[in-house]
Order: sequence, then C-alpha cells, then structure tokens
Amino acid sequence: MIINGRGVPPLRAPGMPGDAAPSLGERYEQALGMREGPFLHFYGAAMPFVRDEYRSHLAYALAEYLAQGFLEGDDNEGPVQRQQASAHHPDGVVQGAVNLVLRDGVLVFGLLDNQGVGDCYFARAPTASGQAFFCICIESGMASGGPYEIFVSPAMDWEEFLRQLPPA
Repeated sequence: MIINGRGVPPLRAPGMPGDAAPSLGERYEQALGMREGPFLHFYGAAMPFVRDEYRSHLAYALAEYLAQGFLEGDDNEGPVQRQQASAHHPDGVVQGAVNLVLRDGVLVFGLLDNQGVGDCYFARAPTASGQAFFCICIESGMASGGPYEIFVSPAMDWEEFLRQLPPA
C-alpha cells in the first residue's frame, strides 16, 4: 500500500511508534465495537490481523503528523514527547527533523475522522499506576502550509474516555 508516495512499513516494524500489544483486552474491545460509526474507527471487532494492521497504520500516520508538529506546554507526561526542544511553538519546528514522537509502549487504537479538520487519535499509555487513555488531536498544518499543532488531552481512565467519545 502506498500512502503519500511512500510505502507503509510492515506491521510492528522495529522502532515503529505504538509498538505495544495491539489489543486492549476483550472487555475494552467489545465496548469500542459498540461505539464505532462512520467517523469513529477502532476495528476492535475485526479479526486480530485486520485490527492489528489497521492500528499499525494509525500509529504510522500519527507519527507523520507528530514529526512535523509542535506541542505547547509540558511533555513530561502523556503519550507524546519532544525530540526537538524548540518544538513548543510553530516557529520552533525544525523542518526535515522529527519534532515529536510517541513514547515507548503507547498503543494507538482508534481515530475520530473529522475529514482533516481536527482529527483525533486515541491512545493508551502506560503510567505508574497502570494505564491511561488520551486523545491526540491534530490541528492546522494543511490549511496554513505550516507545522501541525498537536493537542493532547489530560490522562483519562476508561470510563472518562468512553464519556468523551461521540454518541454511538
């Protein structure tokens, strides 16, 4: 498959972002399957290979945005971290360099497809107390021709995460 003129790396290639176990667990996958819709994608009910492949592609696509993005505020917690210290505002994005990355162990498991206007990726990240869920939203970039502004939600537990999703 070709995306943006480049081949997509194989499923869970070494060093690929989101290189964690692709399943959230049966209870979580069932709950996500009931919420899926035309713009809300999880593939939790799909065969494991299909689900894993889809999530692998999501992680790859998100990594492309992060590489060209900036994150205001602190990056000490959450699924996204800076690779370029200056990538905390639009003028600090280093062209041709990887500016932001996903932390190790982050699983990208879904997408709210807003047709390119503030798409949101859903991720689970390990924490000291277990796991937390996050929304990683992509703003600007395409319309302005500049870098992508990345917003990361505060950490949520599973119930908080489900409440913030659009209705089924």
